Amino acid sequence: MYVGRVDPAKGAAELIEFFVAYKNRNPGDLTLVLLGERLVDVPSRSDIVVTGFVDEPTRDGALAGTLALVHPSYFESFAMV
Repeated sequence: MYVGRVDPAKGAAELIEFFVAYKNRNPGDLTLVLLGERLVDVPSRSDIVVTGFVDEPTRDGALAGTLALVHPSYFESFAMV
């Protein structure tokens, strides 16, 4: 799961690219969930879900059920998440 603005400046485009490459080599049930305003093109795939902005209870519930949180930004060492 990725939480925040789905923005190339935050590493979101590379995350999506790497996820697609991984899934092409390793088919399975893994799904990438992107919570936040989308500012990058996201391929239309059943294993990538883009929710847009969600409220805090929805975000917290999603985080509680996720396998891993991804924070790919090269320039941020801190995230509100």
